[in-house]
Amino acid sequence: MGHLTTTPGHWIAGTIMDDQVHTVCSSGMPLDYNGMPSPAEMFGLTTSFDVFGGAPTAHVFSDIGRGCIYDCIFCSERISVVGPPRQFKTSPHRLCGQLAAAHRVVKADYGENFPVSAFIEDSTLLGWNSALVAQFEKVFDPLENPVRLGGQATIDQIINNPALARRLGRMGLEYLFIGVETPRPELVGGLHKNIATKKGSWMERADKAVEILSEAGIKVGVSLLFGMGEGAAERQQLFSALESWRKTGSLITISMNWAVQHPLRNTVQGNEYTYLDWAVEPGPMLSLLRNFGEASEIYPIAGGTNPDEASVKDILQATTEIMAMPPAHPMQKQEAEHIYAERSA
Repeated sequence: MGHLTTTPGHWIAGTIMDDQVHTVCSSGMPLDYNGMPSPAEMFGLTTSFDVFGGAPTAHVFSDIGRGCIYDCIFCSERISVVGPPRQFKTSPHRLCGQLAAAHRVVKADYGENFPVSAFIEDSTLLGWNSALVAQFEKVFDPLENPVRLGGQATIDQIINNPALARRLGRMGLEYLFIGVETPRPELVGGLHKNIATKKGSWMERADKAVEILSEAGIKVGVSLLFGMGEGAAERQQLFSALESWRKTGSLITISMNWAVQHPLRNTVQGNEYTYLDWAVEPGPMLSLLRNFGEASEIYPIAGGTNPDEASVKDILQATTEIMAMPPAHPMQKQEAEHIYAERSA
């Protein structure tokens, strides 16, 4: 596999030969992100996100970096693992090009009148950076290339710069995915993106972020993380917040994960593993944990816990009931919005 080392980029390739794990690492030759092809034009569009009403959904990249600017201990995209952003200043131009390409592909393959959607794969959308959003506004014309946009940002980024939500909403952003993870990050530690502690508790700030997005006409998806040592009280606090967001009509999807160790180069989060065993054994837990993006019965994060059947069933029941709530009636929505004020008081 040695000849692979001349391939540009930062990567690790591995295989199993003679019951042994063999790996090869890249030599670190830089990629020119400006010359990267559009995935939509290379592979076409065959998938759609429910949050966009069935419109073909492109995965687009500004290639602002290989991961996140934060360093949360449980995340495989944290800055200490993937490194800092690269070619940061030209990211709006790359994003504009990929969105235009997605628009062209949908029109060619589905028809002129077909809607177009795209999920922007930045760990945080254009870094939630005012200067980059201003550049994006200059180079991307939402009238010429109407695309329904989704992306990601952190709670504190949103509340520290709420004007960006309104500006991006006018550019076509209608869905934002935020990581709530756990209601009391101080109990589990390692939530590096928890940066605005003087502006209220984590859940108070989450309430505020959802309110800001709602006012900008942006729906919300949330990522939850269990198995970090939280108890039943913390989980109930989390579910209460989700219920209030659902009642206002803001929350449209929930993603769940159970904290696991990741096989990362030169990084050990706890016990050392060869990762040759299946993360979940056949049995009742396998069908339950299919509802989680990440989960393992044998690779818990340091200081965390393995999933147990009773807890997983309780989580699934709670989230299923929340998402089964019907969309808020306009009058109900007004009443539900008072929850924000009450929770923040």
